[in-house]
Amino acid sequence: MTRTVTIGGFMGVGKTTTGRLLADRLSVPFVDLDAAIESAEMKSVSQIFADAGEGRFREIEHATLLDLLGGPPVVLALGGGTLHHGTNAAVIAERSELFVLWADLEVIKARLGTDDASRPLWTDAESLFDARASGYRMYGSLLDVGNTTPEQVVRQMMKVIR
Repeated sequence: MTRTVTIGGFMGVGKTTTGRLLADRLSVPFVDLDAAIESAEMKSVSQIFADAGEGRFREIEHATLLDLLGGPPVVLALGGGTLHHGTNAAVIAERSELFVLWADLEVIKARLGTDDASRPLWTDAESLFDARASGYRMYGSLLDVGNTTPEQVVRQMMKVIR
């Protein structure tokens, strides 16, 4: 693999699970963007939101994203809003193979439940989903994951990568 593979999509679509499987298949490291931010900042994403606000979080997210896209190839799972802020989508499309995982909101709610405190924007899930839905459809290779297993999604990705 010569390029990083990025996986985007709304909260709860399986970016991390699918990303780990794909990284294993490609024999490259897996990186979760939110986890990389938490490690660098020594705070959870929720704590960064609480302490500094979403604007500051997005600045940190963009800088971390640029660092990761400038390094060796990895499979990178994006945060749910990463594609929708600033120049992130353009930078990602230019520097990586982008897949966007899609599921209907009802499927996502069934996966995550109604209250996920680890996701700072989950309380606004419905309005966020509506606002982001058309954007997700504009980026990369869109894969409907509502009725598929992570292994099936990885097989679809491999067809595009190879």
